[in-house]
Amino acid sequence: GAFKTGITMTITTLVALTTGYFITDSLVLRGIFLIIIIALIVDLFTTWFMNTSILIRYCKKKGIL
Repeated sequence: GAFKTGITMTITTLVALTTGYFITDSLVLRGIFLIIIIALIVDLFTTWFMNTSILIRYCKKKGIL
């Protein structure tokens, strides 16, 4: 459930920021939107890959895997 919620929130934010990026005429706002979009994409990979490795290590320690 947490994975689905996290991915849904991130994708929703990415859609909103991407829409804002293409709608605005301000270069400052475009820069801000682009930085946040890149940060969210990087965060998506780093968060879920790190959580996966921690969960695998925990499961092996408990004998679940």
